[in-house]
Amino acid sequence: MNYERDLTPEDFSLLVRCLSVLRDNCRDVDIKNGMIRERTDHLTAIFQIDLNSILPDSEIMIGDIKDSLDLLKPFLERDVKVMVDDSGCSFIDEYSRSQFAKPMSDFIDNKFIEDDEFDKVIQISEEDLILDVDLPKIITDRIDVYGKGYSVNTMQIRLDGENASLHMKPLSNDREIKFIGDMMMNKVLDGSYVSNIVTVPFIIDHDNDMNFKVYMNTSPEKKVILNKFSSTIGDAEVTIYSTANIYKEGEED
Repeated sequence: MNYERDLTPEDFSLLVRCLSVLRDNCRDVDIKNGMIRERTDHLTAIFQIDLNSILPDSEIMIGDIKDSLDLLKPFLERDVKVMVDDSGCSFIDEYSRSQFAKPMSDFIDNKFIEDDEFDKVIQISEEDLILDVDLPKIITDRIDVYGKGYSVNTMQIRLDGENASLHMKPLSNDREIKFIGDMMMNKVLDGSYVSNIVTVPFIIDHDNDMNFKVYMNTSPEKKVILNKFSSTIGDAEVTIYSTANIYKEGEED
């Protein structure tokens, strides 16, 4: 399918920002119907980025996104035409044309997650919602700084009765930061629970507060939480999903 779209400098900058979110988390980018929805390389989270405001109904595959991003940056602050055909995609400005061959679908690591598969993997019941809070950007910025300073990519959420809090320690356990506490929960729990969650969703580039929702299933067969993170990059809506085991405090493995 052939596709063409003219991007303003602002549109192209937004595209690069959105792709940069995936740079350290996904090897490839697979866009379908103007949407990115794929697992991270380590299968710890699912990224969903809606690009329809700039690339409506587009289908684009780009391999080796880390290297490819560096090749797109010289086109920043320019009007850029995006052209897609069966052989790949091109980015064209007044002077240059940068072409990227379409990778073979069987050899990309981060395939687009179709609706039926997504619905099986991410099963959300509003009855299980226990936390719904907007985290100020100052908090997510601190999580980014401390994650790098502590050299860790996970943090702890503590759920205690009707309050929740976010904490982080280095592997040496000789320091700790409590990022935020007294987050009022939607349900009162019958005790104190802890879970180690990945920091990736908190530290992505975003413009506004990060909406953070936690869904908890504590059936005898399955004690997990599903975390949903929502924010924006410009006009693009970004949603990230992750799951984690949860334990009653003192019963951690």
